[in-house]
Amino acid sequence: MPSVLVIEGATILRHLFRCVLEPEGYEVREAADGEAGVEAYRQAPADVVLCDVFLPRLGGLGVIQELLRLDPAVKVVALSGGGLWPAGDDLENARRLGAVAALAKPFGIDALLAALRRTLGP
Repeated sequence: MPSVLVIEGATILRHLFRCVLEPEGYEVREAADGEAGVEAYRQAPADVVLCDVFLPRLGGLGVIQELLRLDPAVKVVALSGGGLWPAGDDLENARRLGAVAALAKPFGIDALLAALRRTLGP
């Protein structure tokens, strides 16, 4: 069963991801901020990390950098609904830092599942 670490500040989105992913056969763990997400990965690496770009206590771009320091093979899917800049800029920066995929919020369930399948491979 592939494991997914969801690092997302919004409780409702973490719950939604869990409700969508568990029935699809994913083991889901959650973290509500960047520092907690890095610590959760340090304690038990996941097959893929879903990481919002805008997070409390350590932003998503910092999370990506820290995860890559811990594990150069980490697979991060960056998520962003935008903020001060268009979401595309945030997601492009995440890709430049090492995210293997990126999704602009709002996105559909099919897009999320397809991104996970592509990221995890066959």
